[in-house]
Amino acid sequence: MRRNNKVNFKEQQAKEIARRHYALRQIDRYINWSVGVRGFLKWKDLKNQYKKYKLEF
Repeated sequence: MRRNNKVNFKEQQAKEIARRHYALRQIDRYINWSVGVRGFLKWKDLKNQYKKYKLEF
């Protein structure tokens, strides 16, 4: 935000993109963990991860 409380849209878009990339990295990390430890990935668990990070599946 700026000093005069107006939203800087370019900065806002950059933050949204960064949040989305962070969420995708965390989901990828969960997939790698699940396959490494369990040997498989449940579809239900994958859907729950997308819901947790508020992404469309």
